[in-house]
Amino acid sequence: MLEKIGLGFEVEPGAYVEEVRSNLDPRELAKAISRGKALAVASKHQNAIVIAADTFVVCRGKIMGKPKTEAEAKEMLQAISGGSHSVITGFTILDTDEDIILSQAV
Repeated sequence: MLEKIGLGFEVEPGAYVEEVRSNLDPRELAKAISRGKALAVASKHQNAIVIAADTFVVCRGKIMGKPKTEAEAKEMLQAISGGSHSVITGFTILDTDEDIILSQAV
């Protein structure tokens, strides 16, 4: 999307370790993870806008993190197949120059 509107950007993986096991509400967890990712990258940049996101599935009240193996991926797909589930994305936009942080979840 950023490219389509003509914005230049760099993709930079952060050193943030995601932890999906938490007592937080799934939306709050998605915001917390995206914020952690943004802060990890922002610490290396001045005068930058950092955008970070995290997406996961919630099925029957259980947060499903990213599968680590093909077998886990198949298990996850079988678990959500034919039933209802939610896909939650948390995102954070951080302005390193103005020290402004916005986090939301959808």
